[in-house]
Amino acid sequence: MISEKERAILSEILGNNYTKDVIQNLKTKNILNDKNEEYSRTSIRQVFKGKWSNTDIEIAIHEVYFAKKQKMDLLLQKRRQLLKQNS
Repeated sequence: MISEKERAILSEILGNNYTKDVIQNLKTKNILNDKNEEYSRTSIRQVFKGKWSNTDIEIAIHEVYFAKKQKMDLLLQKRRQLLKQNS
């Protein structure tokens, strides 16, 4: 289950528009709910808020977080490199 502290850290990178990416992550791994359907945005939000526990969704949320964080870190590195070259 995602704790409040963990959610705060995840929110810094994921913001409010994370469900689409989490659904895509689950879809690429062929992970479905008990009804053999894609997980809903509501289900993903409930897990993110710590109201429900679901290991598959939690893992997908963390994978999306780390992928976005890696992209942001790379962008920051490129910006610093650009500023260093032009100063």
